[in-house]
Amino acid sequence: MQQATLIKLAAAHSLPDQKSIIDSLVNESGLLRTMPFQKASHGLFHKYKVKTELPSGGFRNVNGSITPHSTNEEVKQIDLKILTDIQQEDKAICEAYPGGVKKFFADELPAFVEGLGQTAAKQFIYGTDHVGSEDGFKGLRQYAQQFGNEIKLGGSTGNSTSILVVRWKKGVCSGLYNEQAFSRGQLITIKPMNNGNPVMLPSDAAAGSMKPVYQALYESYLGLLVADKKCTGMISEICEAESKKPTSGQIDQLIDLVNGSANDTFIYLNRASRRLLWELKNSKMQTAPSDRNYSTSIELWNGIPLVLEENITSNETV
Repeated sequence: MQQATLIKLAAAHSLPDQKSIIDSLVNESGLLRTMPFQKASHGLFHKYKVKTELPSGGFRNVNGSITPHSTNEEVKQIDLKILTDIQQEDKAICEAYPGGVKKFFADELPAFVEGLGQTAAKQFIYGTDHVGSEDGFKGLRQYAQQFGNEIKLGGSTGNSTSILVVRWKKGVCSGLYNEQAFSRGQLITIKPMNNGNPVMLPSDAAAGSMKPVYQALYESYLGLLVADKKCTGMISEICEAESKKPTSGQIDQLIDLVNGSANDTFIYLNRASRRLLWELKNSKMQTAPSDRNYSTSIELWNGIPLVLEENITSNETV
């Protein structure tokens, strides 16, 4: 750990205007880029009503009668969960950094926010299963399975992936955040710990050794609202190696699972699944000698955006 910290310091002194390169560690999260968020109704939890039955009405003859009805509904609650991390850095390294302690933490901020963002995206997708956290909230795949909105292709465990469809709608299907913790429009808040002063941290309990460190706390209160079964669905168990590939008809069926439209629906897929959809176009393409650009890319499916989400893995558990 000390060696890594010294490398940061050496790089900062030799290239003061350069930030750390994290490009290869960044996953494209189209989900976080496109999903809407709304504030939770009660800070740390969100209450909402679900109609369980609609009044049917009826016809009557002149001078006839009609049976009165009332609507039935249930009140449900979703608890927000805390996405968090603590950054701690050696006092000497921070104070010797060009620009001082504040500049050190500012330069490290993009990497922490990126990492927390990817953790959030995985939770929104997988929930408490697979690569998500058991201490987090349920994810879109879990809701799709719960509602029976799943098209299984039969790929094997450890070699499969999924394509998700989501119909976002405020009050029905969206991300949730705690308004009180939502600072300056940032979904992740950063707070210096110990009033911005260094603190002694045990480094070897057996020997009683300690070291001085600066610390910062990263927090975000998040949740996922999926109040209607026609909001999320998926094609699962996709496995190219086993020829378990989606067809164009299955993509259409996937969209119909959520009554999808171009106005409010998105299809999320990783690079492997996107390539398989491009193959569908490739099999239908015709080119002429004058064509200079061979393109199999598809950005929309009947008007519905195909959104790259690299936090969807290709080794899902069946």
